[in-house]
Order: sequence, then structure tokens, then C-alpha cells
Amino acid sequence: MDTDSPYKLEALANHPEYGLIKLKSKVLGGSDALEFTSALQGVKAMSLKAVIADLSDVSLINSTGLGMLVGAVSSLRNSNTAFALINIPPKVSDLLTITHLNKVFKCYSDIS
Repeated sequence: MDTDSPYKLEALANHPEYGLIKLKSKVLGGSDALEFTSALQGVKAMSLKAVIADLSDVSLINSTGLGMLVGAVSSLRNSNTAFALINIPPKVSDLLTITHLNKVFKCYSDIS
């Protein structure tokens, strides 16, 4: 993975079987999809039970960003790894509700 990538999959210190990716784009989509997908390539090597995506810095998600997250659920499911979203801003939460994707993703207020 490119070290300049905005997305880095890192195991949690207190629970190394869980990986965290902090999504840092204000508007999620476009070129983010390739970077995010690249970051997920490390899941099998890390033997993770789950990947958690932190959306606290995301203001908006476009259709590419939604597709990116849905693709993550699908590819991680194929490797028996769960996927969850945390720290979801209100506008993003509204979009997930309108599109019924809040039923596809496991959504939590924070990592605890």
C-alpha cells in the first residue's frame, strides 16, 4: 500500500483482531474508492475479524462513495470479516437512512 494514501488499515492496540480505517475526505467518493479498496487488501494478511470505518471527518458521500462502502461489505463478507461504520455525521446518517443502507451497514456512534 502507498504510504501517502489517506487510508491506512491499522489494528486496534487493545483488540488487534479489529482493524480501523479513518476516512479523511470531506466528500467521500471519486478517487477515494481506489485508495480505500487498496487499504482493504491487507485484511486477509492481518487476520481481522472486523474492519471499522470512522466517518467523523466525512461531510458528504456521493454515489461513488456509497458504492465504495457497499463494495467493502461485499468483499469483506467473502473473507468472513465484518464491516462497521462509526462516528457517522448527521448528513451522512440521513443519506444512509434515505437509501436504506443503514440496514446494510452495522452503524455505531463510536468505537466503544
